[in-house]
Amino acid sequence: MAEAEERNAKYASEAAANRDEQERMERESERREDRDQNKRRRANQEAMYAKSGVLLDGTPSSYLTKQAETDELNVQRADQVSKAERTNILYQGALQKAEHLNNANSYRFAAKSTRHAAKGALIGGLIGAGASGMGAMSGGAGNSFSWGATPKSKTATSSSNTDLGGITGF
Repeated sequence: MAEAEERNAKYASEAAANRDEQERMERESERREDRDQNKRRRANQEAMYAKSGVLLDGTPSSYLTKQAETDELNVQRADQVSKAERTNILYQGALQKAEHLNNANSYRFAAKSTRHAAKGALIGGLIGAGASGMGAMSGGAGNSFSWGATPKSKTATSSSNTDLGGITGF
């Protein structure tokens, strides 16, 4: 799972870079087209002024200059919008990449935790089995094994020597 998330992170990053490059190329093409269209429009306006017999000094000239400035500002605004879009594309790609890498790390952590829990259970089981085996070896089913305990005597001695039908030692 972690490796798949890392591949997804790489893919998200590459996809964002590709979309960024595509947006950049599209904007470059649109910019050339916009500027060509603006030139044609200004040339057409100059031709219309000339055809009408109006001299291009004074007001018509300042109108054409203002129009050229406005056209260039529109191109620059479109460039800014495109740049903001490209920044957003790269930001979203970085977020997706970070999310996938975070998921990969989570999967690795979960796997590591599971391995540690399994090792602990295995060791605990082996210790429990060993303790049960030690208890069985030390005296049978009813006895339990205790670390550090001193063995108890099965016979008790008494200060009186009473005869109990041939049984002594009680």
